Amino acid sequence: MGSETALTRLYEAASDGQAWTLPLDAVDPAGADDFIAYIKNTGDDSLVIARLVGVSLTGADSTIEICRVTGTAAGTPILSAAHNLKYGSGQGAQPSGSVRTSLDVTGLTIDGTPVYHFDADISVDFAKNHEFPGGIWIPTGQAIALRVETGTGIFTGNIEFYREWGGR
Repeated sequence: MGSETALTRLYEAASDGQAWTLPLDAVDPAGADDFIAYIKNTGDDSLVIARLVGVSLTGADSTIEICRVTGTAAGTPILSAAHNLKYGSGQGAQPSGSVRTSLDVTGLTIDGTPVYHFDADISVDFAKNHEFPGGIWIPTGQAIALRVETGTGIFTGNIEFYREWGGR
């Protein structure tokens, strides 16, 4: 990746049809400690999360974490496909792996310390972007999940990620 940021790589990958967004569309978790989004990489190359876009919250302040997870995701998905940033919803290549958003993705166990943590205060963080200059890497065979640690607000926003050829 060199000196390029994950956001620059996201734009480059999008022009090749290898970048996606996973929408969180008014996801209302059942309670604290619920996983609301999941991405597992089963491809040959790494997937990299570049940013969370337009994260907004209504109802209650919350603490959000992005965690590495193990296990098999279960629960009724709200969405089980990503939107290709070049071609749009239902068009173009899908990432190698599985993605889902849900009110409570079950069957997952946190693997280590969360890789990102933020407090979502409804009076401050409305439509806030969270960029990851080095990216949050999801190597082959690994998974991450977005977890509501505390609070139960209604979440809207997008997780934007891309395929990094050559992986790591």
